[in-house]
Formats: sequence, C-alpha cells, structure tokens
Amino acid sequence: MKKIFILVLTSVLCVNVFAQKGDKTTGLNLGYGANTSNPLIGVRGTYNLTDYVTVIPSINHFVKYENVSGLETNMDFTYFF
Repeated sequence: MKKIFILVLTSVLCVNVFAQKGDKTTGLNLGYGANTSNPLIGVRGTYNLTDYVTVIPSINHFVKYENVSGLETNMDFTYFF
C-alpha cells in the first residue's frame, strides 16, 4: 500500500503543462525505487524547443540503503499534438 501511495503521489507531482517556445522550468524529484527499495531524490528541467516539442532532462540519486546506491540520468522528448 505504501508503494502504491508513493507511486501515485510522484505521478501527480510530475505533471507537465503546455507552455510557450523558450520557456524553462526546474523541479525536484522525490520517489522510491520499487526493485531496490531505495528512496530517490533528483532534479529535472524542462525546456520548450518549439510550441510542440519539449526536452526534459533529469538526474536522480538513489539514496544509499543496505549498501546499495545509484545514479540515474534521463532525457525525455515530448511532442504535444
């Protein structure tokens, strides 16, 4: 139940909205690694290349738990239609 609650909360907090070309945003990621049972903290940025294309880079650090830690990098491209 705890994992489902954290997943739903993270999904609600990570919603992107439509914006104008050139707009930039930054944000904080908080989450939980289901397979590794590690909490994570990270940063993400959003940059709108055009009115329809957005680039979303992010870096997440899995906090050390039971001698396991990790680093994850992502680069998402979103097209609004």
